[in-house]
Amino acid sequence: MFPLRLRRSAVLLIAAVLSLGTLLAPPPAHAADPAVACLEAGRVWVVVDDGTGAVTGGCATDGSSGLAALTSAGFTVVANGGFVCQINGQPTTCDTSNKDWWSYFHRSQTTPGTFGAWEFSEVMASQYKPLAGSIEGWRLASLNDSTWPPKAPAYTPPAITPPDPDTSTPVTIPDAGFRRCLNETLGQPANATLTTTSLGSITQLECFYADIADLTGAQHLTNATSIKLEMHKISDISPLAGLTKLTTLSLDSNLVADASVISTLTSLESLDLDYNRLTTLQGLSQATSLVDLRVGSQQIAKVPTMTSVDGLTSLTALRTLDISSNGLVDLAALKGLRLTTLLAYGNKVTDLTPVGSITTLTELNVHTNPLSGLDPLAGLTSLVKLNARSTGLTSVGPLPTLPAITVVDLGRNPLTDAPRLRTATTLTDVGLESTGLTDAAWLADLPALTWFIGHSNQLTNLSALQGKTMRGWGALSQVVPINATAGVGFALPTLVDQTGDAIAPSVPKGVTASDGSYTATAPGTYTFAFSEKKNKSAKFAGKIVVTVTPAVAPAFTQGPSDTTAQEGDSVTFTAVASGDPSPTITWETSTDGTTWAPATVSTTAKNAATSTPTFTIGAASLAQDGLLVRATATNLAGSVTSSVATLSVTPRPVVVPGPEPTPSPTPVSPADGSPSAQPQPDQPPLAAAGAPSVLPLGVVAAALLAAGVTLVLRRGADPAVAARRFVE
Repeated sequence: MFPLRLRRSAVLLIAAVLSLGTLLAPPPAHAADPAVACLEAGRVWVVVDDGTGAVTGGCATDGSSGLAALTSAGFTVVANGGFVCQINGQPTTCDTSNKDWWSYFHRSQTTPGTFGAWEFSEVMASQYKPLAGSIEGWRLASLNDSTWPPKAPAYTPPAITPPDPDTSTPVTIPDAGFRRCLNETLGQPANATLTTTSLGSITQLECFYADIADLTGAQHLTNATSIKLEMHKISDISPLAGLTKLTTLSLDSNLVADASVISTLTSLESLDLDYNRLTTLQGLSQATSLVDLRVGSQQIAKVPTMTSVDGLTSLTALRTLDISSNGLVDLAALKGLRLTTLLAYGNKVTDLTPVGSITTLTELNVHTNPLSGLDPLAGLTSLVKLNARSTGLTSVGPLPTLPAITVVDLGRNPLTDAPRLRTATTLTDVGLESTGLTDAAWLADLPALTWFIGHSNQLTNLSALQGKTMRGWGALSQVVPINATAGVGFALPTLVDQTGDAIAPSVPKGVTASDGSYTATAPGTYTFAFSEKKNKSAKFAGKIVVTVTPAVAPAFTQGPSDTTAQEGDSVTFTAVASGDPSPTITWETSTDGTTWAPATVSTTAKNAATSTPTFTIGAASLAQDGLLVRATATNLAGSVTSSVATLSVTPRPVVVPGPEPTPSPTPVSPADGSPSAQPQPDQPPLAAAGAPSVLPLGVVAAALLAAGVTLVLRRGADPAVAARRFVE
């Protein structure tokens, strides 16, 4: 036997050895490798291999996408165009010149606790959803490496303990796409067994483009609050009946024609049935908890299936409604709703009167409807946003008077009064693309303006934007038409950019410029391109298109006419001539038709289609009797002479006072009853008392001379004229 002291020493030694053994024993795997704890918890482990053998890992707290997993695992990420181009500062630059790039891989469990091989991802990280309990891998690759697919990360998954098996009742899911969707949500292989317990654990379900047609088994999603199954082939949604915890349901782009089951979803607040085949909304009348309803584009082969929105009046909680692209004509069924947002674009609505009764509206989108006008919106004092593009509007209507209006898009309308918006001083966003806008000066009167789109108009001056802080603007594809005549100078409008600086247009071949005037000698179309230079990519640009037509020789459409006047009268001859450019008209006179002398009057009508001058003789004389008059029209294409008109001047009659009237004797009947004295048949009747006798002046002159009256005449004086003056 060992002495007591020795035994005590041995005990102490053994204890020490045991203690040392405890210190040297490896710790539990999950304590040594955080990847184990992460994966056993059903989360995503992310590894990054910089290509040199250095591998870094982290546990993702957000597995909604590969990009979210990478970021939430603690890595600093820079993405460019949806692609990850830099992780933790590598490579040093992030542009297209880089030859180094990050390759993306997945590694999931083939059976619980066992991982398969690395799989190179053909889906962008921003779009891929990692499986629960899987590994995401990133490795820096080089374009110089010809290996394809690129090398996977140098990382071996740890050994993990699989979770206890689910012993609850298995659920049959006939649709392979739906089964894969459910398993991916649970982080299981696509064909793993689904049970009532596993389906009951799903609170959010989201799958796209999986060709799901059959929702059998969905009735076990008893704890789901959000289901989004968009772009599939689902027609029967009856398996969703009774999911009373569901608040959000999106079945966008499916084949649903009957939505009556929606009334059983008593907690449903948001429903998206865009792009389905509904024919009526009556089945939604009991879904009184709905706040957001989207039922746009109900169509079969692009033919609308829903032509009425009846059935919504009981939805008093509804605030957002999308009924776009349904071929609707009448919106009367919307009266009484307390909507804040209405999307009714792409229909056939002409009258907005029912919309005008929804005074709670803050946003209205009615683009691509054949509207008769915006006047019914005059009472929408809370309206903030309006989209009325492509509606045929010619007027901005009551918009300038709406106190809350901030955003308007009236593009692609033939507006005639857009500048009236200058008084809507709350506007921040103005869209006036393709509206025929020629003047933008009024934009200076909008103090809050930060966004303007004016593409495809006729703008030449954007100095109204000077000094404004714009978050977005553009005025490209301006087309300014001008007409000109070959050989005739023309001016271009002044071009001014957004800072107030002048823009010099390009001068096309065939056009000469001199002191701001341009001339094209040949007919044709000439384009003067212009563009502002203050931005790397121009935001204000366009062209002035000058259509040059040939000069048209003059032609008289009305020549001077023969005119007869009494001497002393004013006489006017008129001629009308057409031509391009407008002709100059001169006048000539002649006494013999052979020798012509210029008249003293010449009239030119500048920039007019026709020239209409006149030639006036202030007081015609007998000496001008027989005078010949003609006009000549001239422009750069030639000249033409009018027909000849003849002036006839007749003497003016002289008025001679008649003799004093002799009182006629009063007839007295003789006592014997014989006839009273009567005028003789050949005796001329007496002139009325005081009535003048009208005789030609020549006759008057001869009578005066015969009576011994001597007329003293100046040399060359006309006796008839002297006689008239004597009589007068």
